[in-house]
Amino acid sequence: MYEDVILSYLDILGFRNLVENSTCEEVSAILNQFKYFADDRDQDAPHYRPTILRFSDTVVRVRHLQSRENREIPGSLLFHEILSLLHIQGELIFREILIRGALT
Repeated sequence: MYEDVILSYLDILGFRNLVENSTCEEVSAILNQFKYFADDRDQDAPHYRPTILRFSDTVVRVRHLQSRENREIPGSLLFHEILSLLHIQGELIFREILIRGALT
């Protein structure tokens, strides 16, 4: 059964090169930073938290549009996701970790 969701896909640019030319510790540190910032830690609005799936250097974030909160304030989940992506990108680029992705 299909469901209306907002889906964000993120991955680290140049990850293959990073793995080939870095130590295990360096790769692990970058993956840990990516995981930390890509996770939604908003304690003030737990009902807006996305479902997060991670594998390798990829993060998929899913927000269900049929939630009560989004029905009460249409567009609120889209706003929260765009704001989260802004913060993720800002924190990681400051640490010289470039990411790419899509939002649909």
